[in-house]
Amino acid sequence: MRSSYSDSRGSILTPPIECEPLPGYRLKVRCSDGASGVFDMSKYLERGAFKQLKALDVFNAVYLVFRCADMVG
Repeated sequence: MRSSYSDSRGSILTPPIECEPLPGYRLKVRCSDGASGVFDMSKYLERGAFKQLKALDVFNAVYLVFRCADMVG
């Protein structure tokens, strides 16, 4: 299995290995290369499939599927 992959712009992306929901619709993410940070999802909550994440029970059910964050719902 590859430890990184390229996006449509050719940028190297390192897959996440941990994802934890935080207050304010933020996700704490740690990647396989040790990098970590907080991703603010709040600005996406009015867009398409992300609308269902407004329900905190759905947002807080985040988990990784094939190294990508996913939510039940």
